[in-house]
Amino acid sequence: MKPMKLILCVVAAAMLSACADTGVWQNFSRNFTVNSNKATAERLSPVADPFQQTLVDGYRRLAAAEYSWQDYWSADVFYRKAIASASGPVGPSEPDFYWLLDADRQQALALRQQLLGWQAQTRSIDPRNAAAQQVNYDCWLENVAERQYVDAERCKPVFAVAQAQQQQVVTPPPPAAPRQFIVFFDWDRADITAEAQRVINDAVTEYRRSGRARVTLTGHADRSGPDTYNQRLSERRAVAVRDAMARLGVPAANISTVGRGESQPLVPTADGVREPQNRRVEISY
Repeated sequence: MKPMKLILCVVAAAMLSACADTGVWQNFSRNFTVNSNKATAERLSPVADPFQQTLVDGYRRLAAAEYSWQDYWSADVFYRKAIASASGPVGPSEPDFYWLLDADRQQALALRQQLLGWQAQTRSIDPRNAAAQQVNYDCWLENVAERQYVDAERCKPVFAVAQAQQQQVVTPPPPAAPRQFIVFFDWDRADITAEAQRVINDAVTEYRRSGRARVTLTGHADRSGPDTYNQRLSERRAVAVRDAMARLGVPAANISTVGRGESQPLVPTADGVREPQNRRVEISY
């Protein structure tokens, strides 16, 4: 039993022996009802809502502790809140429910308001933690009302730490980079083959899915011909892909083309080598 509660019980017993006919017994009527509420709370069926279930579990835990200390009034308060939480969400206790010193009352009002604002932001994200911090607040308030400030501090810091954790900003992952498509060409040709058309179809589908406004087509050639010829060939290849994409509905004004000739081979080769991987157009967004 908590030391202060033991003193209060001794004083109360003395008052009862002297004032049995004055109705003081009514102040201890919960001694006779707490067992009924205790039994009801312990038989509660699980609740689907995680916020409510955490309240039920938390208030039952507080009630059991108070009951073990023979503080039947506080135990009954928490058993009643557990029962009510099984039917629907209940809020944190009002400071005026207890007799508090003025300084404690002001602190309790501010903390309750802080809790309610925090719950409004976090309950849908983390309902169990939102409920657990409400239980901690009620634990803190009950101990403050009994001037058990050391016990109160064992409840309150849990709420403060959890709140700091919940207020951390989670940086969303960056959007996935758009896919790149490569259209390959036959040697010394700029016409679109059947395989090239399939790649272009996929590229247009990606363009529509990503919602990106611009498309860049970069043409390339292998090193089997003169530099100036390969520069013009790479440009013709880029234009051929542009026209194919335009026929599929991509606005030509949104497509830019550039030719790199043989200056940026995908597979490095000696001059004059016919390399299929270097005869290409790269589609990027």
